[in-house]
Amino acid sequence: MLTINLIHKDYPPIKIDDILFNNISEILMKYQNIIPAKQKSEISLVLCNNLFIQKLNKKYRKQDKATNVLSFPTFDKFDKNKFIKAKSYTLYLGDIIISIEKILQESKIQKKDNVAHFTHLLIHGILHLLGYNHVTNNDAEIMEKLEILILDKLGYKNPYQ
Repeated sequence: MLTINLIHKDYPPIKIDDILFNNISEILMKYQNIIPAKQKSEISLVLCNNLFIQKLNKKYRKQDKATNVLSFPTFDKFDKNKFIKAKSYTLYLGDIIISIEKILQESKIQKKDNVAHFTHLLIHGILHLLGYNHVTNNDAEIMEKLEILILDKLGYKNPYQ
């Protein structure tokens, strides 16, 4: 089971709660294939504004602009065989930073529901912590299909259409 520890840098003006986090956690852990679904794991989630995430983006990705989500995984490379036997402790996966300000801007421009867009980017960030990426077209396709599947199970539309 994945625990999401919420840290507010700025109070989010969108409706997110423990029920949403529990649903994301349950479904994501069921469909990802990196760590056992019953493995205790946790992440930290920071909700912030554009200025805060821009500073992090500049420092760690050398891009001086706001972005919607940043992921900072604990592990450089995820060796899933290493964690199959590790059920007795909580596995800390890393940190996710999401700019609520950016989410609201993108939702308006893309005519998306705020919570659906937030949920998509949280799932995207968690998958990065698990080692998924979109460096190659094949990797991107795998990651996007998994995002679409998880979002569908949560009752959200395909974000790529």
